[in-house]
Amino acid sequence: TCLGLVLVWTRSQGGLVFLQPIFGLTYSCLALWLRFGIRVLQNALRRHPLARVSAPTVEEVQEYQRIVAVVYPRLGDVWGTCDGLNLRFERSISQRIQRMFYNGWLHGHFVSNVFVFAVDGTIRICGLNAPGSMHDSTIADYTGVYDKLERVYEATGGKVIVDSAFKLRNNPYLIRTSQALAPTR
Repeated sequence: TCLGLVLVWTRSQGGLVFLQPIFGLTYSCLALWLRFGIRVLQNALRRHPLARVSAPTVEEVQEYQRIVAVVYPRLGDVWGTCDGLNLRFERSISQRIQRMFYNGWLHGHFVSNVFVFAVDGTIRICGLNAPGSMHDSTIADYTGVYDKLERVYEATGGKVIVDSAFKLRNNPYLIRTSQALAPTR
């Protein structure tokens, strides 16, 4: 039940009132169980090797490229995809913090993240907890995602598919979704 509470809460915008009738707990008890459940889940995942975010090895990139090439032959050098994610949170009491995390385009307060997914669905590289006012490309630059992707590219020749929010200039390891590719023979 405690794991269920944590998982349901993670899919919400943070309020506990709607969870009270689902789990049959008062607000204060629900808050205590949620805090306990989050700590237990964090400790369990912290020790689990499959829960770690780590750049892929040369062999893993080659395997990912083979998988992509079977379905999309023109993308044979691609091993993953990259995109940003904005997570909404409540407004801060501090005006300085509130301005930093406010995203005018989305009209809300967010923590912004960038994730690089391998074709098997695992997160292999990420940039976390940037202010919501930052653009995906800026986050990737600021958190070192571009540097990590470049190291993978230099070792393997592996590229990553990105959307138009990422800069292509001087980044041969990125392929934009709207980019025209050279025809295959």
